[in-house]
Amino acid sequence: MPETSQPGRALPLLLGEGWRQVPARACGMRLLWESAGRLFASETDFAAIKDVGEIGRIDCPVAVDTGRGVAYRYACTDGQSLDYSEIRSFDLTAGNTSKAFRLGLNQWVVWMLRHLAKEDLLVAMVATHMPGEGVRIQHQLGLFDLKKGKRLFVPLPRDAFMPCDLHPGRREVLFSGAEGWQVVGLKGDRVAHLRQFKGIPEGRGGNIHPTRPLIALGGRGIALWNREHGNIQQVHPRGQQPVWSRDGEQLFFSESSSDLFVHRLAKAATERIFAVAGNPHAEVTQARPIALSPDGRYGALPILRRVRRALGEEGPTFAYHYSLVVLDFEQRELWQHTVRATNLAWG
Repeated sequence: MPETSQPGRALPLLLGEGWRQVPARACGMRLLWESAGRLFASETDFAAIKDVGEIGRIDCPVAVDTGRGVAYRYACTDGQSLDYSEIRSFDLTAGNTSKAFRLGLNQWVVWMLRHLAKEDLLVAMVATHMPGEGVRIQHQLGLFDLKKGKRLFVPLPRDAFMPCDLHPGRREVLFSGAEGWQVVGLKGDRVAHLRQFKGIPEGRGGNIHPTRPLIALGGRGIALWNREHGNIQQVHPRGQQPVWSRDGEQLFFSESSSDLFVHRLAKAATERIFAVAGNPHAEVTQARPIALSPDGRYGALPILRRVRRALGEEGPTFAYHYSLVVLDFEQRELWQHTVRATNLAWG
């Protein structure tokens, strides 16, 4: 079963103007999430939760082929010794699970896995433990052709470390690294580069605008990078994990792992949608980007409340209470399901 905290107790929320909290309801779309090393799926009323299968605890998103109703996820055994390392396909209608691609036992898929429907291609970040002394990890783009059953590993430019977004139309990946931000094509070519300097967000999420030459950058603030003109515009002094709305007119982001904000481009105005109440010990390391439904009407976001327990010899200790929030942007309504969830996707 999914990992829960405070079963049945929703987190107290401060709601933005016009928003209200309502009982959970179905919206006609399936939501997927991970918890305790397994993949789960249900309607948004969470009345009938389906255990889709084991995936392990490597941090990797779920890729969904919405046309066929198939989800793809990297899976491996827990522990120091791997018995298998593979990309699995999960038929969300029939309930079948199968191996799509087997990887070497020294390889993992981490941080990025996306499905490009037009090419029927999976794009992944592949980490390979190279031979030699010490820990030597090589990062490459992995291109997995589902029609042909073939794979290609593409070398990455220097400092292309953390993949933040993939634009399916442009076939470009946004990376953050110690030296700044860069956009890399699927052939491994660097097509844009923004070197790190004071005032530039430091790599906690980024998102490519669906149609304009704008890239939202997160980490110690939200900024817009205009690729055409090279200029940077600060949107908010605090923030991370930015995500553009489907029409590109709004930008969602969080200040911590306990809230959600929206910036409206036309008005150049930012408003808070919600925040966990009574949360003086907010933190940022567990913040995740909002997952938007294909039509953009709904969103899903995992949140938490951190409560200080005691002051020990090595500093304070904390308890964490988790929840999954579903939002209806059209009706300005939201509801919660008490679960510790990560890597949300709509299927």
